[in-house]
Amino acid sequence: MSLVILLALVTALSAPVLAKDYSGTETVARDSYFSKSVSVKTTFLGAIEYTVTVTGGPHVDVYLFDQGNFDKFVANQTFDPELSDLDVAMATEAYFYSSDGTYVLVIDNSNRGTPLPSNPSVPAATVTWSLSTALEESTEEAAQWFGFAIGICIAVIVLLVVIRIILVVLVYKDAEKRGASGAVWLVIVFFLGIIGFIIYLLVRPKAPVAQPPGYAPPPGYAPPPPGYQPPPPGYQQPPPGYQQPPPQQPPQQPPQQPPQAPPQQ
Repeated sequence: MSLVILLALVTALSAPVLAKDYSGTETVARDSYFSKSVSVKTTFLGAIEYTVTVTGGPHVDVYLFDQGNFDKFVANQTFDPELSDLDVAMATEAYFYSSDGTYVLVIDNSNRGTPLPSNPSVPAATVTWSLSTALEESTEEAAQWFGFAIGICIAVIVLLVVIRIILVVLVYKDAEKRGASGAVWLVIVFFLGIIGFIIYLLVRPKAPVAQPPGYAPPPGYAPPPPGYQPPPPGYQQPPPGYQQPPPQQPPQQPPQQPPQAPPQQ
């Protein structure tokens, strides 16, 4: 059963993920920023990944905001980003989200987060960036795959339970018919499943001889007692009123006289 559950989880996690990718090259002037917003929806779990590389000019600050904190950033207020890489020439991050919303990637060449680099050789920063988002299509598909895998798991478990119940009932009835303890074999097959069923088939007693249809025992018939042996071949039933003669006593032998010694001369 645990193997079935493991296979269900592997199937769900290996579902294909559909993602949307964005990329570009931007020149971000001094005291300005570049932003890219994406809207995401999810019913399971999604991810946003970005990579930013400065190919010329000063270092930059890279942020990933939700919409509320991005509005604070624009208003030059205190903000709390989901991810941040400050004063870097390259940044690669991934953020996992579990709710709907709008997220904004910001490449900043101002002093909103950190002081500007001192004496930059070129005031403007040239950056290449890429952004990948797992949107509604991928999360819904993952949820559908997960639900499908769980459904298969439940169906297999129910099928195994039904098969075990059928085996238990069959073994109980057959054991009672053969004169064995149906309750004992019921417990064995219930806990051991198909292994217990195979053991029963190997050790079950022989079935009694079935009587022909319509057979009824004669009046006064009683089953033979334990240990009864059938009569030998050729045995004839004695006639009615026959009485077994009393056992004969063996003939008595005369007492033996001790041998006499011969007379002496």
